[in-house]
Amino acid sequence: MNTRNILASLSYFSIFFAPILIPLVLWIITNDRYVARHAKSALLSHIVPTVFLVLAIIFFMSGVFFIQNVFVGIALFVIFGLLSLILFIWNIIMGIKVLQENTSSAW
Repeated sequence: MNTRNILASLSYFSIFFAPILIPLVLWIITNDRYVARHAKSALLSHIVPTVFLVLAIIFFMSGVFFIQNVFVGIALFVIFGLLSLILFIWNIIMGIKVLQENTSSAW
């Protein structure tokens, strides 16, 4: 197996154990453009749900004072849930795809 493919897929599979940390470290320390590109993509796909969660909490908590913000907070929680699920599945698919690129090029 090729090390660069393993590192690139690890950045996607890190959604299971260290979502933001591993892609960030790989993106910073690697000299390989292929790994850096996949690490950056994985990092963005790990950060986006976190931003939505923070926004949903802010709107939901501010709903204590303004009732219309409760509905916005609930809507953001629903969007957060769907987006998180989609990005979770996308990370798994991309991790497998990167590993398959390695095996198909070896044959």
